Amino acid sequence: MRKIVKPADVALIFGISPRQASRILATLRKTLGKEKHHCVTVTEFVTHFGLPRNEMEDVIFYNDN
Repeated sequence: MRKIVKPADVALIFGISPRQASRILATLRKTLGKEKHHCVTVTEFVTHFGLPRNEMEDVIFYNDN
């Protein structure tokens, strides 16, 4: 299972376009003090947005298949 969050995952969770999802990840990277090329992990994402980890893992599993 992937340990990073992709824009397609964020788009599915929030019901937004992939472009908006990319912006959300870019903003989160900036908030976390990461550079543009660094990835956002599942743990960082669910902690920041207060989401249940198992829901995010279900979305990632769905996107990988």
